[in-house]
Amino acid sequence: MSNNIDKLDISILRYLNEHKEATTTDIAKYIIKTMKLKKTKDNLVKLDNKIRFRLKRFVDSHLILCTKTSPAYYSLNRSKVLFGEGTLTIKNTKGRQFSMDLGEFVVIIGLDGELIVKPLEDTN
Repeated sequence: MSNNIDKLDISILRYLNEHKEATTTDIAKYIIKTMKLKKTKDNLVKLDNKIRFRLKRFVDSHLILCTKTSPAYYSLNRSKVLFGEGTLTIKNTKGRQFSMDLGEFVVIIGLDGELIVKPLEDTN
């Protein structure tokens, strides 16, 4: 999968994390709203096609599951994609420690076991 996960990918994964399953159109409508894009039929069709392409890559990487129905419904493979809060803890040899909250993250486990960690700060 490599580390080429962008804002659109994170938005797709975030939507599927918050919804049990969705169509490409459901996801496109959400992204148009959250990214404040102009809501036109042309924009919806273009974004729907982009999302379909991204979802195929995620399905091939086993990060997202897809039904065989028409329309297809997509859901998050929660054993491969995890959302949560991050904390950094540093402990020195004398037992003194320092912790700092890092905010929300998505953790993606690729097919080869590669671990990708991305912050969620400005993907909403």
